[in-house]
Amino acid sequence: MNKKKRRKWVRYERGYSVSLWQGDWKMPGEKWIIAFMDDASRFITCYGIFDNATTENTIKVLREGFAEYGIPDEILTDHGTQFVAAKNREKSQAQVQGILEGEWNKAHSGES
Repeated sequence: MNKKKRRKWVRYERGYSVSLWQGDWKMPGEKWIIAFMDDASRFITCYGIFDNATTENTIKVLREGFAEYGIPDEILTDHGTQFVAAKNREKSQAQVQGILEGEWNKAHSGES
């Protein structure tokens, strides 16, 4: 008998909360839902249900999550247009980075 060794599962999750949030948009019915999950705890940190999956709705949900749980070290998403507009990629990235940096600076300067 030639038995194969069982593969050992490797989990790729962060060791502490608020180090990485993963997020994505889905359309399970007639509405779009966006959710961000903390990678270490698997806790849903923020979500929203909308008629359209847009950058503005993404930012709105993230701001709500930041206000309640703080700003994560990193955010992992796909390259969907809601996260990075394909037409204007550099401008969109700069705008999102500016928003994140602004929120980060407020949180760490005692303004929030």
